[in-house]
Amino acid sequence: MRTSRIVTAGVIALGAAAMFTGCTTTQYNCLNQSCTVTLSGSGANTDPAGYTVELEGADGQQATFAINGESATCTEGEAVQVGGYSATCTEVGDDRLVVDID
Repeated sequence: MRTSRIVTAGVIALGAAAMFTGCTTTQYNCLNQSCTVTLSGSGANTDPAGYTVELEGADGQQATFAINGESATCTEGEAVQVGGYSATCTEVGDDRLVVDID
């Protein structure tokens, strides 16, 4: 009985930790040095073509992301210069960003 309680407590603790730890996913498709990058979850990051892209946050209206550590904020359809690259935010969702980087 004691072992059952310990295992149950451990499972509950792991489940609670998972709830507070956001999942992140990344995907990218590049042709030469132009890449379309999809980032989901705050902190999601990837290195598609010799540079690092990280999603700092998105609320469905605007997204904050960084290229090589330099941050920028954009709305859907907006083009910005960041980290020495041109980036166009093609989709901004809740904790999700699709960005074209040249």
